[in-house]
Amino acid sequence: MDTMGDLHGDNPRANESLMSLRPIPDPARSAQPSGLSLPVERHLSCPICNDLFLDPVTTCCGHSFCKACLNRNAMYSDNSCPTCRQHLSRIPEVNVILEGLLQDLHQARLEARGQMAEGSAGRPREVVCDVCIGPGARKALMSCLVCLLSYCRAHLEGHNSRNRLRGHRMVAPVENLDDRACPEHGRPLELYCRDSDRCICVLCVEEGREVVSVEKEWEEKRGQLNYLEVTFQGGIARRRNKLQEIRSSIRVSQDHLRSERTDIDGTLSSLISYVENAKRHALLPMDVRSQAAERQAEELKEQLNNEIGELRRNISDLRRISDTEDHIYFLQVKEAILCKCSSFCVSHCL
Repeated sequence: MDTMGDLHGDNPRANESLMSLRPIPDPARSAQPSGLSLPVERHLSCPICNDLFLDPVTTCCGHSFCKACLNRNAMYSDNSCPTCRQHLSRIPEVNVILEGLLQDLHQARLEARGQMAEGSAGRPREVVCDVCIGPGARKALMSCLVCLLSYCRAHLEGHNSRNRLRGHRMVAPVENLDDRACPEHGRPLELYCRDSDRCICVLCVEEGREVVSVEKEWEEKRGQLNYLEVTFQGGIARRRNKLQEIRSSIRVSQDHLRSERTDIDGTLSSLISYVENAKRHALLPMDVRSQAAERQAEELKEQLNNEIGELRRNISDLRRISDTEDHIYFLQVKEAILCKCSSFCVSHCL
């Protein structure tokens, strides 16, 4: 069991740890109207931090406080009760009854938050104000990552009006703030343990572990992500340059192919023209001889046709005088016709 002497100068490292164990105030109580405060919550609040008990302890004089608050008070007081100033000889153990009541209250809050999100908000995944009580809970405007509560416009004004709460980090409404609280101690995850690579609260800090603030780790991780993004952008730029080079190479290759095609077409066209000219020159004498032979044949045909006509006329004359019964006429024209026929036979070699 701890003694009051343990909380003062006997262990400097312990004193430093206790200085960091500052309870997180609950602005819900100060932001909401007094008529909406739950009586149970008022009796389960620490008079030092005005927040719900965290590891509640009850002194011999009957007053209850957060264990961390009483430890810190003992560092700067004369070992007396902060409420009645009665001397305290030791730090009491955690009050398990109060601890159980706080767990039940926390569970009831979770159930009420789920019911309000399903009923009052009207839409799934819509974040509602954690301070509003009852089915008429309003839609949350901002969430506090220190208080781990979401606030509507009215309660946000109450939160921001408290000087000690103005430094809290406010963000757009977060659906599940419980994920940002330590599952073991219920405190905000304000630190990052690099050895275990996880977010922790101030009560999870162990000696010898490398612990930094989540903001510092976020800055470093974001720097790494930015470096990766720059690296990827460089990779994209290099690949785009490669693509441009490939496109240029394709254009040059196509130009060369078109030029070669043009050269081949020109060469083949010239060769075809030369062959056709040579063909014409080679066939020209044959055409001349063919035309001469055709003319000679036509002349011979014409001559033969004329001779056939002449022969037919001679035959007609011979038949005409041969068939006549006029003896005088026959004898008068016979010699002339025979002379004509003989002359034709001699001239045409019959």
